[in-house]
Order: sequence, then structure tokens, then C-alpha cells
Amino acid sequence: MPVRDASLKDWLRAERAVNGHHLEIMGLHYDLTGALAAGQHGLAWSAQQSLLVETLHVRLAYAGVACRTAGDRVTRAFAVMEATAAMDAALADEAWELWLRPMPPDEEIPEALEEVRCFVADRLGLPWARDRAAAVRRWAENTNDLRTVARRLGMAQSDDWYVSEKPESTPDWYAEVLAALEAEDS
Repeated sequence: MPVRDASLKDWLRAERAVNGHHLEIMGLHYDLTGALAAGQHGLAWSAQQSLLVETLHVRLAYAGVACRTAGDRVTRAFAVMEATAAMDAALADEAWELWLRPMPPDEEIPEALEEVRCFVADRLGLPWARDRAAAVRRWAENTNDLRTVARRLGMAQSDDWYVSEKPESTPDWYAEVLAALEAEDS
């Protein structure tokens, strides 16, 4: 069944773009966790700056503000900050302060990272983006929703990109993601 409703197509396109940011946020949490565990504080600092930019991008998308970014991380940060300033100057000022501050000494890194996590959860209103497990869950839920809508509209005919060799005994990809998260927690 072809999709004929342009507004629904636009929604799917926009939501798919947001899902890309969800995926990036999830990946950044893995980078952040791994960098801290390896004592690579510079990498952790860079990951938190990228996390801040990605979460601002999601916040903009949720508010219906278009912000196309391309280029290096600084160019992306400027574009997202400018769009945020047009929406909420005080919020952009806080975000700039967090993004521009110099990297603190190694022993202060965890506290500085926590400030960014609090900003993301509290000021941006994205509590799911605060930690890795919640970010993975949000990405998986969003992906599941997108695939369900696309399948019902006849747009997602192939669902075998994540099928094991024994599909009758294996849960679907979404159940596997959630099971992996539960295993991490235990």
C-alpha cells in the first residue's frame, strides 16, 4: 500500500532524522563510558561536548525547529547553538558555557560530566539521554515505532536485517536489545 499522505511522510522523515540523533547519543554514551574506564579523559571530554550538541539537536527537533548541520564538530556546535538561541537565549547561554569551558583536571572530570548530564535531563527535558541504558532503550523504542508505522503503511517490506539463523527460537531485535540491557544491569 503506497503512502499518499504527505504529512505522514514528513513525520516519518523527521522522526527518522531524530532517531539518527538517538543513535548518536547512544553511541556517545558508550564512548564516554569506555573513555572514562580507560582513563582517557580527553576523549571523555570530547564525547560529552558532542553529547551536548546532539541532545540540543534533539531538543530543537522536539520543538519543531529545523537545524541542518554538516561539517566538523565546531561547525555543528555553532549551528545548533544559534538555533537554540533563536528559540531560547538563556538556554543557549547555559549550553555555550558548558560547551566552551576548558577541560578540568582529571580528578574533576566526573563532576563536570555530571553537570552536563543534569543539564541534559533537567534543562533540556531529556531524562532518557542522561545515561547509556536509557538512551539505548529510547533509540530501540523509537526504531520499533518507526518500523511499525512504516510496515503498516507498506513502506518497510523487508524486516530481515536482524534475523538470526533460527528465527523461530529467537526473539525479535527489539526484545534482544531490551534483554541485553537487562543483562548489563544485573
